[in-house]
Amino acid sequence: MTQISSFQDVLDDSLLTAHDRQSDLLGRLEACGPEEERTWGVDLDTRTATFTGPAGTFTATAHLLGSAAPGPRSWLWAWANPQYAGPLVARAEQVRGFGEQYAIPQLRDAEVPLDAEPRQVAGHICAAAGLICGGLTHYTLDAGRGTVAALLLESPELAPTPPSAIRAARVLAEVAQAGQVRNWDRAIRGYAQWRGFTLGEAPEGLTLAAPDGTAICTLDDRGRLGQVKGSFHQA
Repeated sequence: MTQISSFQDVLDDSLLTAHDRQSDLLGRLEACGPEEERTWGVDLDTRTATFTGPAGTFTATAHLLGSAAPGPRSWLWAWANPQYAGPLVARAEQVRGFGEQYAIPQLRDAEVPLDAEPRQVAGHICAAAGLICGGLTHYTLDAGRGTVAALLLESPELAPTPPSAIRAARVLAEVAQAGQVRNWDRAIRGYAQWRGFTLGEAPEGLTLAAPDGTAICTLDDRGRLGQVKGSFHQA
């Protein structure tokens, strides 16, 4: 990561990588069967999340981050909840340490006011936490009464796949549509670093090269992502 002075900096660093890594999780879950035929369960005592479908079962280690609740309109970190302690909240405590190091209230303080809907806030926390903890995938779930709980998932089966320019073009387009990135130059450079792309500079912007081709990211004079072009081939 480059210089960090705000939560938005961390989001810009993490949103592309998080979206990319969620593709790895989605692929593993789809191997269990179609979404409408899958069930899931989380056992906080054993720190496991289990997904079962007609084609198989997938189990990962679950790390509880916290929850976003509409009642108090706040995010509560798991380490601040007296119900939880020990290894279950170790990743949340790791994020807290990062927040203390860079003086970022959203990652440091026990309870944080919501500035958006609970699921969006949980998603942003997950994206940031996943990157801080080494690029882990995440899962959000309904905890009742509008509360959204957030987990990081860890498993050898969720190891990052090789960088893909084809996937990068899709990730860039989908994240751009969500409108959450402020500094696209920073975001693309961070994505290249964390996912192992060869970063290049072109007159119109930045390039991400991988074994299956190159994604060309056009940035306008205000630094916003414009067109994403590519030259792709079979890896």
